[in-house]
Amino acid sequence: MTTFVDNPTTTDPNADLPADPGDLVEDSATTDEPTADTAQSAADRPEHGQVAGELLWLDPKKLKRARNRPVKPMDPDVKGSIIEHGNLLPLVTVRTAGGGFAVWDGWHRVELLRDTPHMALCAVYPVDTSAEQLEVEAERIVLQFNSGAHRYAQNQIDRADAVAQMLDLGFNLTETRKALVGVTSDEVRAVKKLTRSDAATQALYESDLDLVQAAAAAEHFGDDPDAIDELIDAAADGQFAHVLAQMLEERAELEAEERTAAAYAQAVAGLTEAGITVLETPLPEAMVALEDLLDTEGATPTSESVPLDYLAVVLVRQASVDGTDERIGVDLIDERTELFPEDDADPGMYHVAQVTVLDEFAPVYYCTDLDAAGLSRNGLDEDPFEASADASPTAPAEDEAAREARIAREVAAAERERERAEEASAKRAEATILNRHARAATKVRRTWLTTNLFGGQKTVPPGSLELIGRVVANAHLLTAHHAHGLASQLGAKVPNAASSDGVKARDNHGGLRTLLRVVAAMEAFLQPTSDSPDYYRRVSSLMGDYMRFLASHGYPLASVERVLTGELTKAEVISRPVANTTTTDGVTADRTEDATEEDGPEAEDPDEESIQEPADHDGIDADDGGAAESESVELAA
Repeated sequence: MTTFVDNPTTTDPNADLPADPGDLVEDSATTDEPTADTAQSAADRPEHGQVAGELLWLDPKKLKRARNRPVKPMDPDVKGSIIEHGNLLPLVTVRTAGGGFAVWDGWHRVELLRDTPHMALCAVYPVDTSAEQLEVEAERIVLQFNSGAHRYAQNQIDRADAVAQMLDLGFNLTETRKALVGVTSDEVRAVKKLTRSDAATQALYESDLDLVQAAAAAEHFGDDPDAIDELIDAAADGQFAHVLAQMLEERAELEAEERTAAAYAQAVAGLTEAGITVLETPLPEAMVALEDLLDTEGATPTSESVPLDYLAVVLVRQASVDGTDERIGVDLIDERTELFPEDDADPGMYHVAQVTVLDEFAPVYYCTDLDAAGLSRNGLDEDPFEASADASPTAPAEDEAAREARIAREVAAAERERERAEEASAKRAEATILNRHARAATKVRRTWLTTNLFGGQKTVPPGSLELIGRVVANAHLLTAHHAHGLASQLGAKVPNAASSDGVKARDNHGGLRTLLRVVAAMEAFLQPTSDSPDYYRRVSSLMGDYMRFLASHGYPLASVERVLTGELTKAEVISRPVANTTTTDGVTADRTEDATEEDGPEAEDPDEESIQEPADHDGIDADDGGAAESESVELAA
């Protein structure tokens, strides 16, 4: 089991000292009861005047180092005093089984004394020799940590070291928290996670990750050093939470793709085992679906009536229509509605919000040789205009020039279609990335809100009244379908009544409840559900002001949220998602010079009191440019 004191920067314990407590238990995360009720000695309260121990002069070169906390930098004045006068504050030592002395507290002073002629003034701590090894080790940890806590600020590594050692001994969360001064339950939980990853543990020592961040890295990416390095870089830019959420979103997408691929492979294996050929698109022209064929009796053939030698299948992924038991092929989902969720689906198609794509595949059967199978086309899939043109005996002959012109038009049309398909594919890829960033940012933002605005605060922060006024001017946002539910989620810690009957307390409580409703309305406006994270396209001055309000109170804006403030374009978000140049007030200070040219002029505050419909767009070919564009959502000033 890896513990923090295994860090190579610390000195290994000497061989004649008690065994590493990590070897005494099998699992550092166990919650079995330790032999002592607490980390303190179970001995009765000493009598007044009872001897507490021995005070001895000992040769510092003969002292052994017990398992200890990392060495702290020493104040130059203290260092000079020890060199000149020796140690005036006794070292805390204990007798070892070999008859020597091990230092529990003050090893850094021992190292200085070894280069001086001074003997070391040592207090010999009275260890109960009849006690279990676990009790002795727990007593050492508590003495080292708590004595240090009263002399200097414990850093993240100090706290992690002590907690890890207590957990190694088998102490549970509550016992560890009570034994170590100032340690919280969250920190104990974090250490439990952190000890499972050597890479994350090393990151705590060598980077600016704090204990909670290192624990999150260990929990989610403990076996991926490259991912931990990316999180370290993100933490340096103040974007740890956002980048972690983005990485989790991306991993969830990859896992979903793997599940889909596995389901497809399983379906293919079943059909192949049955002797049926599985085809991949695009299909050869000779292939015709059975539903478009007739047998010799004029009936539509089935997969059972066509010989396997002439039968093939295409597997079509399925989706369920929400609220029904209906299954449809994904080819009936209008892909344009993913880019433009506010649009209706084309006739005969389904909106992406109406369906749930499944890891299921339905077979569509094809015939590979119509003549051999004795089948013919039913004629229902033929173009009547094309058929009549072919049958016309008076169709004029096409000369060479006309034929070349026709071929040129067909080639040009095919090229335009190819370019349009490539552009549509690129836009969908961009939307996938931006949606991932937007969903991740929303999770981080709402977690921040529940802690920093509605985590037990009794008053509203500065600037709240201006935001409240802006949203009230667009009152329909307050009654949006998802606003009420979000208010309940975000305000779980906001009391239903004021803390007292005083006017000030009632006003503060009323202001907090009002801000909660306003923030919930803005969150519902930005992203009512996970299926509609496209707020980066619906830019408005109100959205920008909301983001600036949060940033002014310490919220680190994600790159996709900075599209709303006009600081970044969507292209910049995709190219540098972790970039951060945040000033002290939380608002980004710079922007690339070409951003303004791409985005167009800054959006004016509109006079309308309602949200205007986005400008018309021609499907996925519509302009999907920068921060303030034709699709901006106009709100009342």
